[in-house]
Amino acid sequence: MSVKRTNKEIAKDTACLAGEALLTPGVSLLAQGKGKLGLAHVGAGLAAKLALGPAGMLFVAANSYCLSKTGQSLFTQFTTTKGAGDQSLREDVSQALDKGQPIEQVIESVIEDVEDIYHEKKSS
Repeated sequence: MSVKRTNKEIAKDTACLAGEALLTPGVSLLAQGKGKLGLAHVGAGLAAKLALGPAGMLFVAANSYCLSKTGQSLFTQFTTTKGAGDQSLREDVSQALDKGQPIEQVIESVIEDVEDIYHEKKSS
């Protein structure tokens, strides 16, 4: 499935990537208004540059950009089992089927869960 993106979104992502790589890690988080996380990445980037050189700073920049785009760090992206959320959905559907619930009731339950997650994420 392809996702259509506007030129404005592409330009913003490009600016964030350039800022992360050329200025300092944390730029994309700061641009989103996540000051504490952004400043933490600025500090971590400087420390990583001192300890590991430019590669360390680029790693922190990549983590910052990943966090700003997905809400998850690089570590989480690479260590979390893909489809873990799907598994709990599969379990829920399986349990509902075992209880004899009609599909409409299962779908309604899933929609409620999605709405809860959406509003929780939107308010944070």
